[in-house]
Amino acid sequence: MKRKILFSILLALCVSLIPAAVFADELLIAPAEAADGAAEDADTEALPGIDQSDLIDYLDQLINPGPEPRILIWDSSSVYVMGNEGWEYVIAEKGEEPDWTQAVQPEEGGGVYFEGLKAAAEYVVYTRAVKTDEPSGGVIYQSSVMTSIDSVGIMGEAVVGKTLTAEVEPQGIEGLEIRWCYDDITEVEEYVYNHERTPIEGASGLSYVPTEADLGKYLSVVICKGDTELTTVDEIGPVIPGYEVYFLIDAADEEPFEVMYAGEDGRLESLPVPEKEGFTFEGWHGWEGESITEETVFEWSSTVFAWWTDPEGKVSGGPVLTPELSFEDVAEDDYFYGPVVWAVENCVTEGTSDTTFSPYKDCTRAQMVTFLWRAAGCPAADPTTMFFDIDPDAYYVEALSWAFNSGIVEGVEPHTFAPGNTVTRGQAVTMLYRFAKGAAEGENPFTDVAEGAYYYEPVLWAAASGVTEGTSKTTFSPAKPCTRAQIVTFLSRYCENLPEGTVPAGPGEGSPALPEDLDLIHEPEFGGIYLTKTIEDFNAQGFEYGDSVDVRLSSGYTLTDIPYYNGYYTDNGEPLLVAYPGYDYIKACINNGDDLWVIAEIEEGDTGCVVLNEKGKYLDIQNARDIHYTDAREDYESDAVFANFRSLSGGDLKEGRVYRSASPCDDQHGRAKYVDALMSEAGVAYIIDLADTGEKIEGYLASEGFNSPCFKKLYDEGKVLAVGLNMNFKSEEFKSKVVSALTAMADNEGPFLVHCTEGKDRTGFVCMLLEALEGASYEEIVNDYMITYDNYYHINEESDKARYDVIVEKVLEPMMREIAGSEEDLKLVDFTAPAARWLMDAGMEEEKVIALAEKLGGK
Repeated sequence: MKRKILFSILLALCVSLIPAAVFADELLIAPAEAADGAAEDADTEALPGIDQSDLIDYLDQLINPGPEPRILIWDSSSVYVMGNEGWEYVIAEKGEEPDWTQAVQPEEGGGVYFEGLKAAAEYVVYTRAVKTDEPSGGVIYQSSVMTSIDSVGIMGEAVVGKTLTAEVEPQGIEGLEIRWCYDDITEVEEYVYNHERTPIEGASGLSYVPTEADLGKYLSVVICKGDTELTTVDEIGPVIPGYEVYFLIDAADEEPFEVMYAGEDGRLESLPVPEKEGFTFEGWHGWEGESITEETVFEWSSTVFAWWTDPEGKVSGGPVLTPELSFEDVAEDDYFYGPVVWAVENCVTEGTSDTTFSPYKDCTRAQMVTFLWRAAGCPAADPTTMFFDIDPDAYYVEALSWAFNSGIVEGVEPHTFAPGNTVTRGQAVTMLYRFAKGAAEGENPFTDVAEGAYYYEPVLWAAASGVTEGTSKTTFSPAKPCTRAQIVTFLSRYCENLPEGTVPAGPGEGSPALPEDLDLIHEPEFGGIYLTKTIEDFNAQGFEYGDSVDVRLSSGYTLTDIPYYNGYYTDNGEPLLVAYPGYDYIKACINNGDDLWVIAEIEEGDTGCVVLNEKGKYLDIQNARDIHYTDAREDYESDAVFANFRSLSGGDLKEGRVYRSASPCDDQHGRAKYVDALMSEAGVAYIIDLADTGEKIEGYLASEGFNSPCFKKLYDEGKVLAVGLNMNFKSEEFKSKVVSALTAMADNEGPFLVHCTEGKDRTGFVCMLLEALEGASYEEIVNDYMITYDNYYHINEESDKARYDVIVEKVLEPMMREIAGSEEDLKLVDFTAPAARWLMDAGMEEEKVIALAEKLGGK
């Protein structure tokens, strides 16, 4: 077979066919001027030895060059250039000379990625004709670009005297200007707004403290570098004087007696003193009867109530005193009469005074979770949450902890619950839906409830189950605030439809118990986090493979709606909770992705818990991918099949140069001695151990019953390279370690053995890379990889085509696409050049790539 590797590797060694004399001055000026005289200069008779087609192609590139580079910026560290065939591209930081030895050419119909760039830095992309050897040899086009930044947000609240902070990631970028602006928002059409931003004089930097001049205005942040605007943070506001404190003389009052604003320290300078004929004022109190004084620190806008002593000495006022079952503001013909009676009789809530229920008063988010908690029987809960805006002594803490740990609430944004905010119709039915473990039913009649909205399924469930209807036949009004009467009505309608004698189960009954804090263990090999609950004990709680779960870590990091599988069945880069056979504990990780321990910023002593999200949500994938093998030799037709041992082939790769297998040293699956015997018979002279570190290998050698003499001999001779490879083939660590492994292969004599633990995933990637380097086709690579699944699971195109296709699509093709570096049809890809490029991009020296290719495919 004709060798294909050298054409891609030796691109840099190509020499122009055009003598220097061809580059007449008139061809080196602007393209339009060059075109006028091109026909006369293209006299090939005066240039003996030059192929006419080469010359015409080259002149055509000079006369009809591509446009200046068209640039799309994807993020803070990469630039994508829409390319043109016949042109090569290089990028350089502004002010630096381009290094044309690093120039790249676009694939047919594609473009060029430049990665590893600095955030918020200026770059210039240059392009020139492919056959040009020097910058002076033809017309060069260029475009300037500035990379973006990863993220920016405003932390804090728009309150006079309270500090607002712009958080920019990554931090410490030089040359950034952070401008605070007034944001004049104009609605252009429904849900579409125009922002006219005016810089606030003298307001720049990471922080800004609103003043009285900002009252009623919206603020935003613009991130600039020089004259270039990189990104804008949407508005925050309007700015208020401080946290609003509403003083009610009677809990049923529609209008407050007075509204005051807390100062910068959260305190009021003074308290009003109301009067009520025939009563003695006893002071101001909060929702749970707590006394309000000038020392009270308000952490959000609040309502407080006057308490009074009547002439008979009876104290009244506030919403926490024991109510009667009949209230002056609740009539028998009110739609909420029955729900109010139900709520009071079942201790879900009380009135706002002895004689009032205040049905039209807004219900807060804290009150909503408290109502649900009481309806569930006030289950015990560890008073810990991931929210930072919670008073640890507040009345609702236990209720909120229960609701959070049960998956009923998630917060309005990460780490923020906003307990004092009014609960909306969308939020209310979502909490109740999760509380009831409801399921969406029926068609969606509401034009203001979009599929994909967090409340979409809860609204359908609420409408179908009779919990609530829309505000009209075609609208639900999910953003509309809820009153106390509406909330107890929603809740009573659900609870009263339960079988007689039962109480609302909440998330605990008939499903996994409330979560427990589990110690965490770092598993660095695959970048995961063990939660110290054995698989058997975890499943005994009611969890089942295919369930959707949330994993909540005490660092504040949460994985939401991830599948629980007994294998790595997610796409690469996707999170999961896995109970892999042979593990002691359940493990949270990102499949073939970055180290979750690092991403979640876990420290020793941190804990985590698992919460059921939805039963059986991912059961179809679990059933499709749930495959197992045995470790009994008698279940396999030969030693080679049992050991998953075979020689690589495909393309120009010569039989017997490289073998692949399960581990010859790690005997957890009972295959080591079989691999050892087979590699000895094959004459293996050098081993690439992808799975293990030197420390692990020393442990195997010292273990009782170690029985792999060929492996030990090669190890003692220094002919075993312990790579310790992770599973994330997109990570720099993975690429670097693969380069070290294949450089060792280029520097040593074979035959070689490549193995990991099972000889499946890590071995599969490295072997397909070697096959690709030697020009193997898509079909050859697939056939070799899938032998492993036939050996272990008896899955092939004839026995189980459905599973065979799923494995190829979900497991194999993502790895092939990583090597190809392209989204085109993999069956049409010539993998030779991409494999060489992948290795060199990963840091392998060009001469080592050439040496490896020759060693594996030469004579």
